[in-house]
Amino acid sequence: MTDAGSIYLQDTTMVLEELTIVSDKIKAKSESDRTSFFMTKKMLDATSNGMDVLKLIPGIQVDLMQIYR
Repeated sequence: MTDAGSIYLQDTTMVLEELTIVSDKIKAKSESDRTSFFMTKKMLDATSNGMDVLKLIPGIQVDLMQIYR
């Protein structure tokens, strides 16, 4: 471990004219007999199988041992 000593920071104020926040979230479509969840390409790229896809859906619990019953 190395001691860096004291590091002094300088306060700076910034005024932004415009701020854009971008986020990915799971979008769902509810119908009378089902709810469909739409997967983004980013979500599909992060998964390798159907079990991984299920883990991304809110309200779905996957057995940590991944035992199929």
